[in-house]
Amino acid sequence: MIQAATITLWQKVAGIPSVHPYDGTAIALATTATFLSINPLVAGLILLASGRIKTYLGLYPASPGKIALWLLLISALMLAFAGLNWFLDRPTPDFMQVAMETADPLVLLIFALVIAAPVTEEVVFRGFVYRGLAESRLGPIAAIVVSTLIFTLIHVQYESLDLLYVGLLGLALGIARWHTGSLLTPILMHALANLIATLDVLLFMQG
Repeated sequence: MIQAATITLWQKVAGIPSVHPYDGTAIALATTATFLSINPLVAGLILLASGRIKTYLGLYPASPGKIALWLLLISALMLAFAGLNWFLDRPTPDFMQVAMETADPLVLLIFALVIAAPVTEEVVFRGFVYRGLAESRLGPIAAIVVSTLIFTLIHVQYESLDLLYVGLLGLALGIARWHTGSLLTPILMHALANLIATLDVLLFMQG
């Protein structure tokens, strides 16, 4: 809802009748606005409920070895899907190219994709949602599954095969959250995945 409201506001400020759903500037502004609003909101809700943001979200560093392992695993997942896309001769998703071409400035979109989106989504899904469900009767396994399903469903811009990747990514992020006990691990994994995907699109566009 915040992203949609930001896009509408940007549309009025820019004085244009409509904005392409994949407009890079609109996506960057909406994602950044979400980053600046949702994270404080989650922190406020946790303060009201328990008063311990760091403990609730798991904002503790994991061991370097565990972090390195999960970063390697997420890189391997991306490499496997890149190979599958090459084998199937699947092009880069159109919405990614449109977003990159229409972003002004491009650096704001890169910030939104590589930092703002991973931090916000992990705080919500592997932080707030996961912890709440893991401490309920459902337990950590159900928490991983439910948070992964919701995470996958919000990425409606992807095609079916790409949604499979998003689902596996979400599953890996959830397991990493449980395995390391730290939210910082999935944040780093998510940021790395988005960075690699962003660089891949930029290199593709350059030739």
